[in-house]
Amino acid sequence: MAFLCTFSGMLVAGAIWMLLFVEFGDAATPALNTVSAWLSPMTVGGWCFYVPLSAACSWLAYRMLRSKLGSGAPPGSGKSR
Repeated sequence: MAFLCTFSGMLVAGAIWMLLFVEFGDAATPALNTVSAWLSPMTVGGWCFYVPLSAACSWLAYRMLRSKLGSGAPPGSGKSR
């Protein structure tokens, strides 16, 4: 389950990152174009944005899947979430 949460979180974060980069790059406002340059995958700032976003999306995927699959403890073991 850890791989699934991490992979899906990174995939969603990458899609969000690229969507913001492309949309801000096509904007007519100079401020949004500056943000787009900062979000570029060729800059350190872009990767510094992607890493926490990826961690947040992975955590949200874990929380979503944990609620759907249950706590993982066998029934009657006395462990709760």
